[in-house]
Formats: sequence, structure tokens, C-alpha cells
Amino acid sequence: MALIIGADIGKLFTYYSFVDLSGEIIVKSMVKANDSRGLNCVQAKINEIAGSPNDQVIIIMESTGCFSGRIRDFFLSHQNKVMEINPLISHSIRNVTIRKVKNDKADALALAMLYVTSTSTHKIMERLRFYHEENQNILNLRVLTRNLDKVTKARSIIKLRLISDLEQVLPYYSEIFKDCSCNMSLLFLELLVDSDNDFTKLTKSRIIKTLKLSGATRSKEYYDELYKKMKKCFEEARVIGRKVSSYYITIRSGITLLKAHNEEIKKLEQEIEKLAKEVKNIELLKSIPGVGEKLAVSIAVEIGDIGKFNHAKELVAFCGVDPSVRQSGQFTASSTKISKRGSPYLRKSLYLLALASVKKHKNGECTNKVIHEYYENKKKNKAKKVALGAVMNKLVRVIYSVLKNQKPYIMITPEEQKTIYKSMLGKAA
Repeated sequence: MALIIGADIGKLFTYYSFVDLSGEIIVKSMVKANDSRGLNCVQAKINEIAGSPNDQVIIIMESTGCFSGRIRDFFLSHQNKVMEINPLISHSIRNVTIRKVKNDKADALALAMLYVTSTSTHKIMERLRFYHEENQNILNLRVLTRNLDKVTKARSIIKLRLISDLEQVLPYYSEIFKDCSCNMSLLFLELLVDSDNDFTKLTKSRIIKTLKLSGATRSKEYYDELYKKMKKCFEEARVIGRKVSSYYITIRSGITLLKAHNEEIKKLEQEIEKLAKEVKNIELLKSIPGVGEKLAVSIAVEIGDIGKFNHAKELVAFCGVDPSVRQSGQFTASSTKISKRGSPYLRKSLYLLALASVKKHKNGECTNKVIHEYYENKKKNKAKKVALGAVMNKLVRVIYSVLKNQKPYIMITPEEQKTIYKSMLGKAA
């Protein structure tokens, strides 16, 4: 028999509700632990009610990040059909009754009933799709790129803390090294801290020898100038720098953490580069002007299988760059923001791509002439950020076309596009 199962997933336990296609409740509520024993018990119950094979079993669950992934994979491995839906969709059906009930049992039943009621509502059915296992390279790359993003953000916070501490004891340190987290700067700070924070204990030759360990090739004049800046910085620090030794302890901590994060980022980038060679879509995306290796990887893995999108508008909504709509009666909002309901990682990549695409270089050349002209036209009657949002929307459509057709990007002006379209109409006639 056809069996619809709503699963409200928690960290340790999951509540299940079983209904049939007519909406009749078979098992109102069943709670099981998210361990092997609990999941096998649920699968045994499914086999008992539905029989085997389980081609008529549909399990509905919310996408709850780290908790839902392994539960979903377990049921998929037992040949069940799984729908993983956005919580925004499931939340929308909880207000269909006047009674205000919010608990795990009710949520599990609501998820099951969502599928039953949506079979008669085509619009909702369009948003409910079966989950299909993705390419392992894509999954691995997604995990790595998201982790890289988190580690990079963590490094930025540590770097800001280090800058703040250096500003207290060495106010003009930024004149020596513009980037205090570069290898040369970290090597010097480590040497300084190991010398009891006393610059006078360090000879010029020892400092230069340490700086050369960074691997950077610099002239003798460069090191001479750098040493002069150091002397000036420490002379000023004696007068206006704070005499709080604890700052050097936090500076040492910052150095250790930055070196560890730099090493971790390097390892992640190497692993990403290795796996990226196996994904064809990454090379296709790199054909778009402004898309480099990192952006191509990030966009490709966040989108995944382009086949799950039937139209460019669906991908635009998935990215969260579609304009929100506010209208009631005779009122229509003239100023609305983008929905921001999609993948934040993908939206960040699109923002960086939009910035690169509208850029005009010093020699007067544009990264992408067509996108740049589109941006300039939008700016005539829109704010810059609004125009940039429109560029992001347009770039999503370009990405959709490239991935859907599996062909590299070809730059075509609007005039050329009109000519091609007219010639196609002529041939059709």
C-alpha cells in the first residue's frame, strides 16, 4: 500500500507519523532514537505496513542541516523515496486550524498531511520534489568549500584581534607591514616575542635572516628600508605605546592561531583543487568572464545538479536574488528587497561575481562588456546596490544557460541577440 510518513527530526530523537494517500492516519505518532537500533525499528515498521519493495513509501522531512542528512541517507539506502523540504513551506500549513498546537507530534503529522493535501494543489506539488543522491565529488566539494569559508572567516576575526593588540603596544606597526598576517610579519613578531619583546636585543642581520625564511625574494635595499621603519616604530612605541606585557601574550596567541589557520586553509585549497578536476561544470563556469577557479567551484557545488531546476526563475529563487513582492488591494510597494531565502554561500559568490563583472580596468577595458553596459543602464534610474542586485539576477540566468546547455559562455550583445532571434523566426516561418 502507498504510505506517507512525516518525520520531525531532532538531535537525538525523531517523531514519525504514518498516513495513507487519502489522509487516514495509520500511526499517529511514533518516536525513535536516531541511532542504528531506532532507525532499523522504523524501517521494520515500514516493511510491515507497506510490504516490500518500498516503491510506494514516501518520507517527508524538513531540511534541518546536520541532523537530517544522515537520517535521509539511511532511508534512501533502504530504497525509500524521500522529500526534503524547506521549513518555510512546512511552517505555512501549521495555521490551517484555529487551535494553536506546536509540538513534535503535531509537526510530524503536519509534514505527512502536507503531501496528502498538496496532491490536489499543483502549485505546492511543484515545490515538493523527491531527493536524488548527488555526485560524490559535488558533495565532498560542498563540505570542503563551506568549511573553507568558515575557517577563512575565523582567520579574519583573529587577524582583527591581532591588529587591535599591535595598535596598543606598537602604534605604527602597519607602516612596516600593511598586512600584519603575512608570513614575513608573523616571522618577525615571533622573533620579537621570543626576545622578551625587546627590539634592542635583535641585530639587523638576525632580523633580515628571519624575514628571508618567508621565501619572498627581496632586494638588499628593501630590507634596509624595512629595518629603518622598524627602528622608527619602536622609538615611537617607547613613548606612546602601552606598557602592558599581557598584550604580547595575546599577540603570541594570535600568531599561533593565524599560522594554524593558514596551514588549514592551504590543505583545504589543495584538496578542493584535486577534486575540482573531476567536475565538468567547473570548467564551463570558468568560461564566464569574472569567474575564477574559486568562484567556479563554489557556484558549481552549491547549485549541484542543474537538472532539478526546470527554469532559470527557479534557480534565481534558489539563490535568493529574486525580488520580494508586497501588494495588497490598491497598494503595491515601489521599493522591495531581494528575498534572501536561498543558499547564503551561493549568494555570496554571486555578489563577488557581480562586483567583478561590472568592473572597469585602468586601461578602459571591462571584465564583461555586456554586463557592464547593463549595470550602467540600470544605474540611471536605480541605486547602485539595486543595480548590482539586478546584475546578480542576470548572472544567474547566464549560469543557468551555460550549465543547462553544457556549452561554454559566448559573449553576445543585446543587438546581436535580437538579430539571431529574428533569423530564427524567419527560419521557423
